[in-house]
Amino acid sequence: MIKYFAMASDFRGMSGLPLGLRNNNPGNLRPVSGGWMGQAGTNQNFAVFENVAYGLRVHHMAKGAELERIVQESLEAVLLWNDLKDRLGQNATTLTLEQQQRLCIARLLAVKPEILLMDEPC
Repeated sequence: MIKYFAMASDFRGMSGLPLGLRNNNPGNLRPVSGGWMGQAGTNQNFAVFENVAYGLRVHHMAKGAELERIVQESLEAVLLWNDLKDRLGQNATTLTLEQQQRLCIARLLAVKPEILLMDEPC
């Protein structure tokens, strides 16, 4: 499988400026946060909630009520909240493949990356 890589400056934001550039000033270059989603995306032995919360915990981005709020918002964004809100403790491998894919996207959205790279069309 061939993978193509590009400089962050090759990706344009909503303003038309390269994502790594602030205020159209090359002196303000910054790293771009991103996420990659491949095919096998669920953390195998994690519950639904822990799958989404994983990145937030690893990067110390949220805890407590804020963590719960972000997990809910992420699951709502991928249209899984209504189906899974009563099963957040369930192992993610018991979900359908479609639900597992959407769960992976929710996990990426939770950390609010500036760009998402996916290996197949959604």
